[in-house]
Amino acid sequence: MQNDLLKEIEEAIAKYGTVGSTSTYFGNLTLEHPAENPLVGPISAEAERPKLVYVAHPFAGDPEGNKAKAAEICRRIAATYPGVVPVCPILVFSFLEEPADRELALAFCMALLERCDELWLAGEWEKSEGCWLERQKAQMWGMPVIDYREG
Repeated sequence: MQNDLLKEIEEAIAKYGTVGSTSTYFGNLTLEHPAENPLVGPISAEAERPKLVYVAHPFAGDPEGNKAKAAEICRRIAATYPGVVPVCPILVFSFLEEPADRELALAFCMALLERCDELWLAGEWEKSEGCWLERQKAQMWGMPVIDYREG
Protein backbone atom coordinates (compact mmCIF):
# COMPACT_ATOMS: atom_id res chain seq x y z
CA MET A 1 0.00 0.00 0.00
CA GLN A 2 2.81 2.40 0.86
CA ASN A 3 4.48 1.63 -2.48
CA ASP A 4 1.22 2.42 -4.29
CA LEU A 5 1.05 5.80 -2.57
CA LEU A 6 4.66 6.56 -3.45
CA LYS A 7 3.95 5.63 -7.05
CA GLU A 8 0.94 7.99 -7.14
CA ILE A 9 3.06 10.81 -5.70
CA GLU A 10 5.82 10.21 -8.25
CA GLU A 11 3.26 10.24 -11.07
CA ALA A 12 1.77 13.50 -9.78
CA ILE A 13 5.22 15.09 -9.56
CA ALA A 14 5.99 13.95 -13.11
CA LYS A 15 2.69 15.43 -14.34
CA TYR A 16 2.56 18.70 -12.35
CA GLY A 17 6.12 19.37 -11.25
CA THR A 18 7.69 19.25 -7.81
CA VAL A 19 6.41 21.06 -4.77
CA GLY A 20 7.59 24.65 -5.10
CA SER A 21 8.18 24.18 -8.82
CA THR A 22 7.31 27.00 -11.20
CA SER A 23 5.93 24.47 -13.65
CA THR A 24 2.41 23.76 -12.46
CA TYR A 25 -1.08 23.63 -13.86
CA PHE A 26 -1.09 27.44 -13.42
CA GLY A 27 1.40 27.64 -16.26
CA ASN A 28 5.04 28.66 -16.26
CA LEU A 29 5.40 31.05 -13.34
CA THR A 30 8.87 32.54 -13.48
CA LEU A 31 10.26 36.01 -12.88
CA GLU A 32 10.57 36.38 -16.66
CA HIS A 33 6.93 35.33 -17.14
CA PRO A 34 4.84 36.62 -14.23
CA ALA A 35 1.46 35.07 -13.74
CA GLU A 36 -1.31 36.60 -15.80
CA ASN A 37 -3.84 35.43 -13.26
CA PRO A 38 -4.05 37.92 -10.34
CA LEU A 39 -4.90 35.08 -7.96
CA VAL A 40 -1.49 33.56 -8.57
CA GLY A 41 0.50 36.80 -8.73
CA PRO A 42 2.15 38.61 -5.82
CA ILE A 43 -0.09 40.23 -3.19
CA SER A 44 0.59 43.82 -2.20
CA ALA A 45 1.63 44.61 1.35
CA GLU A 46 -1.55 46.68 1.78
CA ALA A 47 -3.83 43.78 0.85
CA GLU A 48 -5.82 42.45 3.78
CA ARG A 49 -5.87 38.72 4.44
CA PRO A 50 -9.31 37.30 3.69
CA LYS A 51 -11.34 36.18 6.69
CA LEU A 52 -11.54 32.40 6.97
CA VAL A 53 -15.04 31.44 8.06
CA TYR A 54 -15.73 27.90 9.24
CA VAL A 55 -19.22 26.96 8.08
CA ALA A 56 -20.75 24.37 10.41
CA HIS A 57 -23.76 22.48 9.07
CA PRO A 58 -25.40 19.17 10.05
CA PHE A 59 -24.13 16.16 8.13
CA ALA A 60 -24.81 12.68 9.55
CA GLY A 61 -28.61 12.54 9.18
CA ASP A 62 -28.55 13.01 5.38
CA PRO A 63 -24.94 13.06 4.11
CA GLU A 64 -25.66 13.67 0.40
CA GLY A 65 -28.47 16.15 0.98
CA ASN A 66 -26.50 18.05 3.61
CA LYS A 67 -23.42 18.15 1.37
CA ALA A 68 -25.51 19.82 -1.35
CA LYS A 69 -27.02 22.29 1.15
CA ALA A 70 -23.57 23.15 2.55
CA ALA A 71 -22.20 23.74 -0.94
CA GLU A 72 -25.08 26.11 -1.74
CA ILE A 73 -24.57 28.00 1.52
CA CYS A 74 -20.84 28.39 0.78
CA ARG A 75 -21.64 29.65 -2.73
CA ARG A 76 -24.05 32.20 -1.24
CA ILE A 77 -21.51 33.34 1.37
CA ALA A 78 -18.76 33.72 -1.24
CA ALA A 79 -21.07 35.75 -3.52
CA THR A 80 -22.45 37.94 -0.73
CA TYR A 81 -19.44 38.66 1.49
CA PRO A 82 -16.30 39.85 -0.32
CA GLY A 83 -13.21 39.19 1.73
CA VAL A 84 -14.70 36.06 3.31
CA VAL A 85 -13.49 32.58 2.43
CA PRO A 86 -16.07 29.98 3.49
CA VAL A 87 -14.51 26.73 4.65
CA CYS A 88 -16.93 23.88 5.25
CA PRO A 89 -15.65 20.59 6.70
CA ILE A 90 -18.47 18.67 4.98
CA LEU A 91 -16.91 19.64 1.66
CA VAL A 92 -13.26 19.64 2.71
CA PHE A 93 -13.37 16.19 4.29
CA SER A 94 -15.76 14.56 1.84
CA PHE A 95 -13.26 11.71 1.37
CA LEU A 96 -14.11 10.41 4.86
CA GLU A 97 -16.91 7.89 5.38
CA GLU A 98 -19.76 8.37 7.86
CA PRO A 99 -20.05 6.76 10.40
CA ALA A 100 -16.83 4.72 10.14
CA ASP A 101 -14.50 7.76 10.15
CA ARG A 102 -16.56 9.91 12.55
CA GLU A 103 -13.85 10.27 15.22
CA LEU A 104 -11.21 11.15 12.64
CA ALA A 105 -13.60 13.60 10.96
CA LEU A 106 -14.26 15.38 14.26
CA ALA A 107 -10.52 15.59 14.98
CA PHE A 108 -9.94 17.09 11.51
CA CYS A 109 -12.83 19.50 12.07
CA MET A 110 -11.32 20.77 15.33
CA ALA A 111 -7.91 21.26 13.67
CA LEU A 112 -9.54 23.22 10.84
CA LEU A 113 -11.80 25.25 13.13
CA GLU A 114 -8.83 26.33 15.23
CA ARG A 115 -7.24 27.92 12.16
CA CYS A 116 -10.32 29.89 11.12
CA ASP A 117 -11.28 33.40 12.18
CA GLU A 118 -14.99 32.87 12.82
CA LEU A 119 -17.53 30.08 13.15
CA TRP A 120 -20.80 30.46 11.22
CA LEU A 121 -23.52 28.01 12.25
CA ALA A 122 -25.77 27.20 9.29
CA GLY A 123 -28.86 25.17 8.52
CA GLU A 124 -30.54 23.34 11.38
CA TRP A 125 -27.28 23.25 13.31
CA GLU A 126 -29.08 22.89 16.66
CA LYS A 127 -29.97 19.30 15.70
CA SER A 128 -26.32 18.34 15.19
CA GLU A 129 -24.09 17.05 17.97
CA GLY A 130 -21.04 17.94 15.85
CA CYS A 131 -22.19 21.55 15.38
CA TRP A 132 -22.72 21.90 19.14
CA LEU A 133 -19.19 20.63 19.74
CA GLU A 134 -17.79 23.08 17.17
CA ARG A 135 -19.73 25.93 18.80
CA GLN A 136 -18.45 24.98 22.26
CA LYS A 137 -14.82 24.84 21.07
CA ALA A 138 -15.09 28.18 19.23
CA GLN A 139 -16.51 29.85 22.33
CA MET A 140 -13.81 28.28 24.48
CA TRP A 141 -11.16 29.74 22.14
CA GLY A 142 -12.83 33.18 22.14
CA MET A 143 -13.71 32.92 18.46
CA PRO A 144 -16.70 34.91 17.16
CA VAL A 145 -19.73 32.66 16.57
CA ILE A 146 -22.37 33.77 14.05
CA ASP A 147 -25.81 32.19 13.71
CA TYR A 148 -26.08 32.29 9.90
CA ARG A 149 -29.82 31.91 9.45
CA GLU A 150 -29.81 32.70 5.73
CA GLY A 151 -28.33 29.20 5.45
